[in-house]
This record gives sequence, structure tokens and C-alpha cells, in this order.
Amino acid sequence: MFRYSRCIVWLLLCVMMAGCSKEMSYEPTTEPVTGSPDPTGALAEFTFVPTSNHCSDATVSGVFEAGKAVPAGALIKVTVNVAKKGNWGILTNVVNGMLFTGTGVFTATGVQSVVLQASGLPTRGGTHAYLLKAGSTSCSVLVNVTNGEEEVLSDCYYKIVIDGKTYQQDVTEDNNYEAGSGLGGVDDVTISAGINYNTSGGEAAPKGTTGFGVTKGIMHRYVYATNAEFRAFFAPGTYTIRKDFRDGDGVSMGWLDAEGEEWDTESGSGDQTGSTFRIVSVTDMPNFVGTYYIKVKMTFTCKLYNRNTGAVKQVSNGEMIGIFGKI
Repeated sequence: MFRYSRCIVWLLLCVMMAGCSKEMSYEPTTEPVTGSPDPTGALAEFTFVPTSNHCSDATVSGVFEAGKAVPAGALIKVTVNVAKKGNWGILTNVVNGMLFTGTGVFTATGVQSVVLQASGLPTRGGTHAYLLKAGSTSCSVLVNVTNGEEEVLSDCYYKIVIDGKTYQQDVTEDNNYEAGSGLGGVDDVTISAGINYNTSGGEAAPKGTTGFGVTKGIMHRYVYATNAEFRAFFAPGTYTIRKDFRDGDGVSMGWLDAEGEEWDTESGSGDQTGSTFRIVSVTDMPNFVGTYYIKVKMTFTCKLYNRNTGAVKQVSNGEMIGIFGKI
């Protein structure tokens, strides 16, 4: 349990599950909304649905690296509500040498998605906000720019607070912790991400090291899923914490503490009254060996139960950035 290998290269077993895998090649995930210009020159009317000043369901695709031109296919996809058909265009502000633009024609009213393509050359790493405006509404989308390939992995971490004490583990190049991904099942599957100490030969992690994992299920027809469908399975939003996926789709979590004790949401009574789990953002990962990965930020509160005794610990202010792979 809680043993992970390098997330870009290897298949591994994740939080309390085993399965088989298949390496898949990257495919483009989405295309912009396009159409013939409205011959009347009419302008569309549409709005966003912001949440706390952030675009509620915006997703960012692509890896943005300081000092390098944005890659082909780097984009923001966001849902809008169209009140009047016609031509549309969105232009963000220029931040860190980069901006996002999109144009097209709405031929119908109602809820639909638009795509904004990235352009420019970011000059520095960090997380930067891009403002989108439509009619009377506006919202911002956060875009992460790395300082290089290694930073993509080094910003993976988990953090939980139990009884006022913070437990945190980051992934760095020299601490032997790794971010990994795992798969359980064949076609109806669970998919996991974890932050764990690297071991080899099947031995247990040494005392004093910790690990944390998140499993999401059930994804149906996984064998036939496109990259876009895989990514959509992790769409930003709230999800139910499950004791057993036979009770419904959702997520489960597990923690290996520094004493070697295992805690999870599937043991004990499994009661999660008052618990929360939210996917905050999803970002494409580099596709070095032909396998599609996404980096996902999650926040949560939950109850963790000791696998041996059933004792319970209340987790607050939980955070994790982990890697899920279409492996």
C-alpha cells in the first residue's frame, strides 16, 4: 500500500487496489467553437457563471514554461450561457508575456463551451490570473507557469491538519518522495494518485516516512475513453467521499502515518457526515513517453479510520496536487 513509482514512466499499484493497464498515446482533446460569420454582423450576448471571482468550470490545457513559447494546443476552455446568437470574441489581458484569445459564432442559445488559444512567451514562473469578460460578467482563470520540466513534478504535495497539527509532504528531486498514478480494474476502473516514499523490491516504507493517496471511481468504458473523456472524469467540482464504490461513484482517500499505521476513508464505520471533497483545477502534463497524464489540485475535509482498530481522526484543511494517468 502507498508505494508509487515515477508518475511519467511507470504503472504502479495505488491505495488499496490492483489492476492492469495499457499505455495510450496522446490525442488532442478539444477544438474551438467556430462557424461562418453572422452575415448581419450581429454580436452575440453571453455571460459566464463565476464562483468567487473565478470562472466556475474553466480548465487549462498545456504545459507553460518560462522562457519558452507556449506549445501548440495550449488553451482555456470555459462554459458560457448564450442569450443571443451571433459573433463572439474574447481577449484576455496580457500577463507575464502571454494572453488567450478566441472568436467564433454562436448559432444557438443556451449553455455551451468556448475555447481560447494561448499565445506569447511567458517570462517567469508562478501562478498568474487571466481576466475573462462577457457582458456584465467577468471572472479569472489561474494559469501555472513552471521554471522547467522538474518543477512540473516538484509542485506535487499533500497537506492535512489533524488535531491542529499539520502533516505535509512535498515531492523534490532529492528527498526520495514521488508522485505516482495507479489503475484498478479493466473497463470499469478506479484511478489513483499518491505522494509516497519511493521503495523498491516490495519492502515497506521506512518508519518516519508518510504517504497519501486519492482514488476516484468508477470510470466506465475506460478502455475506449479518449483523452478528453479521461480529463472530463476529473472535471473541477465537488464529489462524494465513498466507503465503498458499490454504493456509488466518488472518491476515497488513504494515509500512511509516520508510525506505519494505515488510515483511510474505507475502514471503520466509513461515516463522512460533514466531509467535503473538491477538484479545484486540472492541467495537462508533459507527454514524454506517449502516455496521457493530468495534474490535479484537490481540497478536502474527511474522517480517516485506522485499518486495524477503527479509531478515527478528523482531517481539516486537506490539500493535494497529484498526478492521474491514462495508463
